[in-house]
Amino acid sequence: MGFKGPENIRKTLTDNINPKLLVELVGDLLFSRGFSRIHKTDGPGDGGRDLYAESSSGERILVQCKFHEDCEKSCGTRELSELPMALIKFNYTHGIFITNARISPQAKREYLDNYPNLKLTFNDGDELALSILESPLLRSIWFDGESIYKREPSIRLPFLVREHLGDLPFLISEHANKSKLAELYSKFNEKFPDLKISIKTKRMDTNRFEPYKAPLPLTTEEGGSYNFSFSDLIIEGIKSLATLDTLREKFAHVLLDWLKDNFDGVSLRIGKLYISARSDDGENTEIELPSSPQSYVATSEFFGNELEFISIGEHSDWTGKTDARVTEAGYIRLYNRELNLCLDYRIKSRIGWIEQLQKLASQESQKIAWDKSIFCLVESFDNWPFANIPEPDECIGWIDGKSTICCWLHFSLRGYPTFSRGRNKTGIDSFLILPDESEFKLKKAGIESELSSLSGVKIIPPKISRHMVAIVGYDMFDIPDEHIYICGELIEYPEVIPSPILPYSRQFFIEIVVSNKEPKKISNLSFMKFLEPLNFVSNVERNNNDNCSHLRIGLNIDNVRSEKTSVIIEKISQMAKIVVDTINSNAASGTFIATKEYWKAHYKVSLGVDWEGSGKTYGFTTNSNEPIEYDEVMKILTS
Repeated sequence: MGFKGPENIRKTLTDNINPKLLVELVGDLLFSRGFSRIHKTDGPGDGGRDLYAESSSGERILVQCKFHEDCEKSCGTRELSELPMALIKFNYTHGIFITNARISPQAKREYLDNYPNLKLTFNDGDELALSILESPLLRSIWFDGESIYKREPSIRLPFLVREHLGDLPFLISEHANKSKLAELYSKFNEKFPDLKISIKTKRMDTNRFEPYKAPLPLTTEEGGSYNFSFSDLIIEGIKSLATLDTLREKFAHVLLDWLKDNFDGVSLRIGKLYISARSDDGENTEIELPSSPQSYVATSEFFGNELEFISIGEHSDWTGKTDARVTEAGYIRLYNRELNLCLDYRIKSRIGWIEQLQKLASQESQKIAWDKSIFCLVESFDNWPFANIPEPDECIGWIDGKSTICCWLHFSLRGYPTFSRGRNKTGIDSFLILPDESEFKLKKAGIESELSSLSGVKIIPPKISRHMVAIVGYDMFDIPDEHIYICGELIEYPEVIPSPILPYSRQFFIEIVVSNKEPKKISNLSFMKFLEPLNFVSNVERNNNDNCSHLRIGLNIDNVRSEKTSVIIEKISQMAKIVVDTINSNAASGTFIATKEYWKAHYKVSLGVDWEGSGKTYGFTTNSNEPIEYDEVMKILTS
């Protein structure tokens, strides 16, 4: 649906712009459509280029802008030919030609037919003007309700600052003293003399920062109340949205450079940018820009992007390749082929704030299902003693040592999908057949009737059973303050970890499996007394299995905590060599390292081999279009 605008929008556009403004407008248009790395290249000898950009998929684009004083004039053959010639010259395949004037349909067809291997897009003045009217972002900058002309936007850059010591927030306009604040503004004026910049404290939700990690423990600024306090950087005087990517990076470095002089370690997270604009009806509106949150870190040894700080990097010693399925993700490790051992790199952090709220909502549904379940206390047994009652779904011993808690759980607590309440249909029953609620009620009534007729069986109310289960096991409705992001996530999807990520949240464990053909020798582990005193070893856990002993060695990296992860891993390579030498020098005769072999035998995961080099089956197929039983899907996925 379009918006009503001037009758002759092409003429209105032409009357209010010039060749320079046309390029700025096209840059804003590209930015609004998700293009990045937009650079202006117009001028003498530009070879037919006015703008360079990259699509969201990374494809390189050349953009030709042509302005005509007379918008009724059609662009000539020579002008149109500049685009395909430039693409061929600079080895590009995608080009866009944009003008405020006309482009004849015949000319478009001619160039599309003559260059079938090139992707050519043509936008005339009408299409360009309509793009302004139909985009809320472009309307806020280029249209006032009657005329099309350039209005400089007020760009807002929301950000939060987190001091590493104590995980404490820092609101610049509230917590910085006047002299420090004046110093920051002086740095801004020196770096950006043409811009007007100010910082204010603002309260908002966390959507513009997600995935976002609230402080641990919560503070009055962030997470301790119904709303959140962040800093808002207000920038006026930006000529084109196309420059925002570069400007944001520069602003981040100025802020971080100022912050590192005030703290021993600090993180800066910049949220999604937005424009505070006045709409056609005079109301102030906030329009979110197509951008993603970015985080930056400053320590005594590092200054730069957070993802670079936590990145594993490229190493000749270590590989992250495995053939693990999704269900085996917990067994993914970095693997050292030469030493035949693993490195488990983890981050311990609070889960993302929105995810935490979603878990709370999901738990409300699970609590309802818990109240629908059956719980009883019976005398401990080896085999289920009641033939007329189905065996319980779960059993757990009670603290008296004589009784067992038995549970018949509602199906939504037995691995079936659960969702928060809402009016919208999930549609999951279109491809999975879920159990019938009425059938469960009948089953429940039958079990309760049989249990009530038995002596020595005590039916427990669900609310009491929850506390009893928590005493001897764990509370399934508890949401821990912290969560472990495992090695597989850090290798493949580091961007999903809630930010800011603090340096001390990183954990490293060397894992090595030693074996011996003689079981008695491997159970001895005489080398442990030489391994545990090593200065970089914080603790050693061991698990004996058959002829193997699986050692998990916690590493003390306090002296290199401020380094980026890739540097730490290089230093861990030296630690790993010391571990292997210590074992080889002090182990019983016949002891050998069998980490890769153990991983394959016990976890069905091949270290150092990706899925393409594995014989595993990774999916499931059906011979019909009928919905699949959920239990059958889980059997296939976990087989």
